[in-house]
Amino acid sequence: MSMSRIAIVFGALLLASASCLFSISSAGQRISPLYAAGAFPLNGVPSERLAYSMYKSSVLETRNSQASVSPATVLLARQAYAREPLSPEALALIARDMGTRTKIKELAMLEAANLISRRSNQVSLDLMAAYAYADNQHESLKVLDQLLRRNSVAQGPLLDGLSAMVANSNMRPSMLRLLSRNPPWAPQFWRRLAQSAQGLPGAAELRLARARQNASVDPDLDRMLIEGLAGQGLFGDAERIGNTLFPEAGIGRKQEIVLRNTSFSFQPDYLPFDWRLISNGDYGTTIDLAHSVLAISALAGSSGTAAEQLVHLSQGAYRLSVQLDPRSAPPGDHLGVSLICADQAANILFKDRIARLPALINNSTCTWAYLRVVIQLPSDAQDMDWAIQNIVLRPIAKD
Repeated sequence: MSMSRIAIVFGALLLASASCLFSISSAGQRISPLYAAGAFPLNGVPSERLAYSMYKSSVLETRNSQASVSPATVLLARQAYAREPLSPEALALIARDMGTRTKIKELAMLEAANLISRRSNQVSLDLMAAYAYADNQHESLKVLDQLLRRNSVAQGPLLDGLSAMVANSNMRPSMLRLLSRNPPWAPQFWRRLAQSAQGLPGAAELRLARARQNASVDPDLDRMLIEGLAGQGLFGDAERIGNTLFPEAGIGRKQEIVLRNTSFSFQPDYLPFDWRLISNGDYGTTIDLAHSVLAISALAGSSGTAAEQLVHLSQGAYRLSVQLDPRSAPPGDHLGVSLICADQAANILFKDRIARLPALINNSTCTWAYLRVVIQLPSDAQDMDWAIQNIVLRPIAKD
């Protein structure tokens, strides 16, 4: 075999060996970063993955998302960057290490890393934090938007964090600009916000601001938001949202009829400003539209609230009356109503049996109260089926 032929074959063997080892190294990035990094690191990706894995382990062990980067991890990240300058995770780790000395360099490096690859979660998260440290809310939320659009797995925790930030009035203008782009994750954001105890105090302002932009939000999500606000005791905010978004519903304070759906002519749709129907293994409550009644079926030994509605009260006197359907079982001593303050420590305004109504109620303390239909059926009693035609709570005009 001639020397030129030997050189060609030897060169081909070297090329084949190098290609094989490169494939092993690339495939091993996801299987075993440590093995891939040591096998034949022709590029910096295995070292980058190993450095990132070491850092993630440190975060999990310390339960600190802002954990410092160890010297060994920094060394690996620098090796990765030396072999592969387009290594976003390596740049993120180097930038985080630099951040212990100067935040300006950290931000510049993270911006460069983000330009290299917008698909690195670590880079995005660190860049968000760096912008927040620099008090650049607009840019921080832009990076968050990118992350939410591309990473459905991380949406839940990220949206929980974003929802909690709604309570900060300084953040709401930036959030409003972000939501005005109608991002695809917006419905999930409103759903999370409706369940966020931290964010709900600012939720009404943000939602009403979106309403002024004529934004379209699923009405079911708005109903969830109303119920969430009321659940946190933010009754005024819940009423404002309801009156603005559902003006036809007549939610909240009325001059003559305080309760909504007093004659049970439609199904509840704006809780808690409509009847919340409660059922369990002992009793069940429904609205029978065929007969326009509140139907309650209870087994012997049942007790508890069968239905309730949040009402907005003024100071003064009210008249409460309940009318049963002629086909209903008699209320006896086992079916009653109560009016309980919602904005105070469960102060009882009124509580009595339906059989003793109508009644006058004087209110001098409560702005918000729950009117409840209450069952108290002894274990030795018969099963009961009641049908209520209407419940009316009217203010009595002052002379």
